[in-house]
Parts: sequence; structure tokens; C-alpha cells
Amino acid sequence: MEIVERFHFTPRVEALIGGSSGYLGGDLSYTLNASPNHHRALVAAMNFAARTKSPTPPHMTLSVECYFDRATRFKPSDTIVRRLYAIYLSRLKRVPEAQRQLEVAEHFAKQAQDGMSLHNLGLVYLEVGLPEQALRVAHEAATMGFEGTQLREALQKAGHWKDPTQ
Repeated sequence: MEIVERFHFTPRVEALIGGSSGYLGGDLSYTLNASPNHHRALVAAMNFAARTKSPTPPHMTLSVECYFDRATRFKPSDTIVRRLYAIYLSRLKRVPEAQRQLEVAEHFAKQAQDGMSLHNLGLVYLEVGLPEQALRVAHEAATMGFEGTQLREALQKAGHWKDPTQ
């Protein structure tokens, strides 16, 4: 991983300024081929696709969606990849598919008793326009002992917060 980040996924590449060892898209592809679940590279690829208005940005060997598919197959339980994929899909106005990614991530977060992941999933549920699901996972994260307040505050601000029923 050190070689990948030293020569291919440099701060210049992450900021989408330009390539490090060649073309920007080539460095992103190299990084995601070497490490399918490289979260920051997936974010950079999403942003590169948005900037170029192309599902397969210049010099990338696969579409951004293919890289997400590979990442979810490489490690299905990676809730961060699933959250990022849901954001990507929602930006493409594919909310039902985004919701499915969030539901799968939610399953794995519950299985791991990971309240922090549930909390973060709730933030994405809210971002993609699914406040009922966000509220549900906010309550579940709190039940698991997660004490973060960002999701509750976001739900309150949006007018969707309700205290849990006993």
C-alpha cells in the first residue's frame, strides 16, 4: 500500500489536480486495482466522474460503478464502501439502488454491533432523502451505546426527530 500511495495516490491525485505517475485517471485506476476498498480513492473517483460528467472518466480503465462493484465484492461487509456507493448512486438519482446499498451496510453494522457505523449510515439515509430510515438507525445506534449527536441534530434541524418510544 505504501508504494501505491507514494507513487500513484498522492495528495495531487486525491485533490484531482493531476496525475502523479501519468494521467489522473490512470493513477486512480492503479490505486483501485491494487486496493479495491481504498475509501479515499473511491471518493476521488466519484468526484472525478462528477467533474468530467462521465461514468468512466478519462484514462480510467473501468467505470466508477465497476470500481464500486469490485469493492463490494472484495469485502461485502465494508460499510464505508457501501455508504460511499449509496452517495454515488443518489447523485445519479438512483435512490432505490442507493437505499439497497444502505440496507446491506445496515445489516453488517447491526451484525457487528457497530453503533458508529449505524450513526453514519443514518447521515447518508438523511442525505439521500430517507429520513424515516435515518431516524430508525439513530435510535438503534443509541441503543448500542453510541453517543454521537450529529445525526440527531441533523434530524432535528430537518424536522424529522422523534424521541424513541419505550
